[in-house]
Amino acid sequence: MGRKKKVIDVEEYKRDLRKGNVESSPTNYYVPNAILLEEWKVAKAQDAVTEDLALMFLRIASKFSNKFKYKYPQDKEDCIEFALLDCLKYWRSFNPEKSANPNPFAYFTELCKNGLAKGWNELGYVDCPIGMRMSISDNLYSI
Repeated sequence: MGRKKKVIDVEEYKRDLRKGNVESSPTNYYVPNAILLEEWKVAKAQDAVTEDLALMFLRIASKFSNKFKYKYPQDKEDCIEFALLDCLKYWRSFNPEKSANPNPFAYFTELCKNGLAKGWNELGYVDCPIGMRMSISDNLYSI
Protein backbone atom coordinates (compact mmCIF):
# COMPACT_ATOMS: atom_id res chain seq x y z
CA MET A 1 0.00 0.00 0.00
CA GLY A 2 1.45 3.31 -1.09
CA ARG A 3 0.99 6.62 0.58
CA LYS A 4 -1.82 8.75 -0.69
CA LYS A 5 -0.67 11.94 -2.39
CA LYS A 6 -2.18 15.15 -1.12
CA VAL A 7 -3.59 17.54 -3.65
CA ILE A 8 -1.77 20.84 -3.33
CA ASP A 9 -3.71 24.07 -3.41
CA VAL A 10 -1.19 26.37 -5.07
CA GLU A 11 -2.79 29.60 -3.86
CA GLU A 12 -2.96 28.35 -0.26
CA TYR A 13 0.68 27.26 -0.46
CA LYS A 14 1.81 30.66 -1.79
CA ARG A 15 -0.28 32.47 0.84
CA ASP A 16 1.43 30.43 3.59
CA LEU A 17 4.80 31.07 1.97
CA ARG A 18 4.24 34.84 1.99
CA LYS A 19 3.24 34.81 5.68
CA GLY A 20 6.91 34.28 6.45
CA ASN A 21 6.56 31.11 8.47
CA VAL A 22 9.51 29.25 6.97
CA GLU A 23 9.72 26.49 9.56
CA SER A 24 6.20 25.12 9.22
CA SER A 25 3.02 25.96 7.43
CA PRO A 26 -0.54 24.64 7.55
CA THR A 27 -0.01 22.94 4.20
CA ASN A 28 2.79 20.79 5.73
CA TYR A 29 4.86 20.92 2.55
CA TYR A 30 8.51 21.66 2.20
CA VAL A 31 8.63 23.02 -1.36
CA PRO A 32 6.55 20.98 -3.81
CA ASN A 33 8.44 20.14 -6.98
CA ALA A 34 5.58 21.04 -9.32
CA ILE A 35 5.06 24.48 -7.78
CA LEU A 36 8.80 25.16 -7.78
CA LEU A 37 9.04 24.23 -11.46
CA GLU A 38 6.08 26.45 -12.41
CA GLU A 39 7.49 29.39 -10.45
CA TRP A 40 10.90 28.85 -12.06
CA LYS A 41 9.27 28.97 -15.51
CA VAL A 42 7.55 32.26 -14.61
CA ALA A 43 10.85 33.71 -13.40
CA LYS A 44 12.66 32.46 -16.52
CA ALA A 45 10.06 34.15 -18.74
CA GLN A 46 10.52 37.42 -16.82
CA ASP A 47 14.30 36.92 -16.64
CA ALA A 48 14.14 37.91 -12.96
CA VAL A 49 13.63 36.02 -9.72
CA THR A 50 10.07 36.41 -8.48
CA GLU A 51 9.25 37.04 -4.84
CA ASP A 52 7.68 33.60 -4.47
CA LEU A 53 10.71 31.88 -5.99
CA ALA A 54 13.01 33.75 -3.60
CA LEU A 55 10.81 32.67 -0.67
CA MET A 56 11.00 29.07 -1.87
CA PHE A 57 14.80 29.35 -1.96
CA LEU A 58 14.69 30.70 1.59
CA ARG A 59 12.52 27.81 2.75
CA ILE A 60 14.82 25.23 1.16
CA ALA A 61 17.96 26.84 2.63
CA SER A 62 16.43 27.29 6.09
CA LYS A 63 15.11 23.76 6.36
CA PHE A 64 18.29 22.23 4.94
CA SER A 65 20.43 24.18 7.40
CA ASN A 66 18.64 22.42 10.27
CA LYS A 67 20.56 19.24 9.39
CA PHE A 68 23.73 20.82 10.78
CA LYS A 69 24.74 22.09 14.19
CA TYR A 70 26.09 25.58 14.63
CA LYS A 71 27.88 26.99 17.64
CA TYR A 72 26.23 30.40 17.26
CA PRO A 73 22.86 31.34 15.67
CA GLN A 74 24.61 34.04 13.64
CA ASP A 75 26.73 31.37 11.97
CA LYS A 76 23.59 29.59 10.83
CA GLU A 77 22.15 32.84 9.44
CA ASP A 78 25.40 33.59 7.60
CA CYS A 79 25.44 30.13 6.04
CA ILE A 80 21.80 30.51 4.95
CA GLU A 81 22.69 33.82 3.32
CA PHE A 82 25.51 32.12 1.39
CA ALA A 83 23.04 29.44 0.26
CA LEU A 84 20.55 32.09 -0.89
CA LEU A 85 23.29 33.91 -2.74
CA ASP A 86 24.19 30.73 -4.61
CA CYS A 87 20.53 30.12 -5.53
CA LEU A 88 20.14 33.68 -6.77
CA LYS A 89 23.39 33.46 -8.68
CA TYR A 90 22.79 30.14 -10.45
CA TRP A 91 18.98 29.87 -10.77
CA ARG A 92 19.14 30.33 -14.55
CA SER A 93 21.44 27.30 -14.93
CA PHE A 94 18.67 24.80 -14.16
CA ASN A 95 17.72 22.93 -17.34
CA PRO A 96 14.42 21.01 -17.15
CA GLU A 97 15.04 19.36 -20.54
CA LYS A 98 18.04 17.42 -19.22
CA SER A 99 15.86 14.65 -17.81
CA ALA A 100 12.51 13.07 -18.51
CA ASN A 101 11.30 14.03 -15.04
CA PRO A 102 12.60 17.51 -14.19
CA ASN A 103 13.50 17.89 -10.54
CA PRO A 104 14.22 21.53 -9.65
CA PHE A 105 13.96 20.74 -5.95
CA ALA A 106 17.02 18.49 -6.12
CA TYR A 107 18.96 21.09 -8.13
CA PHE A 108 18.23 23.96 -5.74
CA THR A 109 18.79 21.79 -2.66
CA GLU A 110 22.23 20.93 -4.01
CA LEU A 111 22.90 24.64 -4.59
CA CYS A 112 21.88 25.31 -0.98
CA LYS A 113 24.13 22.53 0.27
CA ASN A 114 27.10 23.98 -1.60
CA GLY A 115 26.24 27.49 -0.39
CA LEU A 116 26.06 26.33 3.23
CA ALA A 117 29.46 24.67 2.82
CA LYS A 118 30.91 27.87 1.33
CA GLY A 119 29.52 29.85 4.24
CA TRP A 120 30.97 27.42 6.77
CA ASN A 121 34.38 27.55 5.09
CA GLU A 122 34.19 31.34 5.01
CA LEU A 123 33.62 31.39 8.78
CA GLY A 124 37.03 29.75 9.13
CA TYR A 125 36.40 26.99 11.64
CA VAL A 126 39.07 24.29 11.67
CA ASP A 127 38.10 20.65 12.14
CA CYS A 128 40.97 19.40 14.22
CA PRO A 129 40.71 17.13 17.26
CA ILE A 130 41.82 18.81 20.48
CA GLY A 131 44.26 15.97 21.14
CA MET A 132 46.25 16.83 18.02
CA ARG A 133 46.77 20.48 18.99
CA MET A 134 49.90 21.46 20.78
CA SER A 135 50.38 24.89 22.31
CA ILE A 136 53.43 26.74 21.03
CA SER A 137 52.62 30.01 22.76
CA ASP A 138 49.53 31.73 24.17
CA ASN A 139 47.83 32.28 20.79
CA LEU A 140 49.56 29.80 18.46
CA TYR A 141 48.74 26.13 18.05
CA SER A 142 50.43 23.55 15.91
CA ILE A 143 49.59 20.05 14.81
